[in-house]
Amino acid sequence: MKYLKLNDKCKKAIETGRCLGCQGLENPNYTGNPNCQYNRTPSVQESLNQIWKNLGVQEKIKDI
Repeated sequence: MKYLKLNDKCKKAIETGRCLGCQGLENPNYTGNPNCQYNRTPSVQESLNQIWKNLGVQEKIKDI
């Protein structure tokens, strides 16, 4: 069975590890979802929030 080529955003998200794949990849006619949250590069604040969540930090450090 031959699958269609993924759009560039989907392909890059999978290659960089931001996306692990979705159910849509099972469909041979699937080319990608332009509204997927993993298609865009996260902002600095979103990245910091994810790091704090992964480390278990409960509150943000306030500037002195």
